[in-house]
Amino acid sequence: MTALTPAAQRDPAVRRSQAVDGDYPLELGGVCYVRGQLNPTNFQGSRASRSATFALTNAVPYPRPFHHKSWRPALARMSAQIRLECRGFPAFLVSGAARQRKGAEPWAPPRGKGRAAVPQVLWVAFCCGNGVSGAVVGYPRAAGRLALGALELGPYETLEVSVTQLETALAAQMGRHSVRIYDGGCKPIGLEN
Repeated sequence: MTALTPAAQRDPAVRRSQAVDGDYPLELGGVCYVRGQLNPTNFQGSRASRSATFALTNAVPYPRPFHHKSWRPALARMSAQIRLECRGFPAFLVSGAARQRKGAEPWAPPRGKGRAAVPQVLWVAFCCGNGVSGAVVGYPRAAGRLALGALELGPYETLEVSVTQLETALAAQMGRHSVRIYDGGCKPIGLEN
């Protein structure tokens, strides 16, 4: 991965289309937002793969307290679970963020045209080649509660859930009948049919 040069970060075309390093950390409504990662660094096996997670296309703004109190510890537990449960099998990771309904979400940076929506929900799911799977979902907000189908999250809270529970929660959040993270579900390699 090659970092954007300072000239590229100042380029109006780049600044119109995505957040840049200079946008972080940023303060919105008294909350400090940092540049978080959708695909976590500690889940990567090689130095090049870990480095690639710092690309701005993998960045999502979320509050610093959410990262330290809830998200980072949940991802550390998931990483340990993957190392233990997937031993000898490949692990397939899918991560994402879902925003609030259009027009209601805060944007980073707040001045001018925002380039990155502050997410309402963050999630990471894994599926091992032996069929073991799991997920974590987080609510990166300082106040309020969020109902996602049968799941309910409070301020800066994360929950460790099954992939099926995550799919149901995401379907409820997006107003869809269903959501599939792994096509056909998470099945052991060789037993796909």
